[in-house]
Amino acid sequence: VDLLLDRILTNNRVEKTRLGLGFTTNSKLSKRFELGIFAGWGIADREVKWGTHVQVTPLGDDRLYFGVSRSQDLVETGFRRLGIRPERGLHQNIYREFGIRNWYLKDMEYVDTREIWLGMRLPSDLGLRIGRRLESSLNAYGARFDGDSTYRFDEAELLLRWAPGAQYAKSGGRRTILSNKAPVFLARYTRGLESDRGDFAFHALAFAMKHSFSAFRGGKATFQLFAGGNDRSLPRSRMRVYRSNFAKGNFSELPGAFNTMR
Repeated sequence: VDLLLDRILTNNRVEKTRLGLGFTTNSKLSKRFELGIFAGWGIADREVKWGTHVQVTPLGDDRLYFGVSRSQDLVETGFRRLGIRPERGLHQNIYREFGIRNWYLKDMEYVDTREIWLGMRLPSDLGLRIGRRLESSLNAYGARFDGDSTYRFDEAELLLRWAPGAQYAKSGGRRTILSNKAPVFLARYTRGLESDRGDFAFHALAFAMKHSFSAFRGGKATFQLFAGGNDRSLPRSRMRVYRSNFAKGNFSELPGAFNTMR
């Protein structure tokens, strides 16, 4: 079992300080089953946050996997990095970040999320993941999980990953890229559904390119590029967050995006 150290102590303007604990099983326990759980309590808002996920890999690797997750958490509003999930741990929350950045956030929200997904590895270095997500969100300033001004989202998601010519190392049923002459490409399409569980019908696209290479006498350097678009009429919960400095005015401000930093 792996202890999630970044869940023990975190800080932000809403909770001030969160005390918590989290763990996930690893391949030493099972190569075909993964269970993760976290829980925490905010000192200032006096709210409990929690989450769990279960992922099954019946073949013992990423040729086929499926899983479910459920969580109630406090996160930065909007999508960072255009909502591209990490290459490993695709169940991970596409909002959450840790670090000193959280002290400077001016826009956070409580989210109640249910998600299910199915993924597989295809020929020609392609990976495919499809998912369905139900989520409600409300602004964190003066609000709680049981607030009455929530946004509801019912979403289907398709994620494609292409890593041409990549060389991998296999450990515990998981593949990790050792090197690749070409970048890794990711594309994410989200379809918002207007239903009895969702308030918004929309389309959103996001693309990412990531490349790592040897540099600085045996070191490793990585660069990433992101692009995408979304409906500007959506609430900020589904808008894009642009990275900026702490200046009130910033040259990188984009149409249909906003800055969560104060």
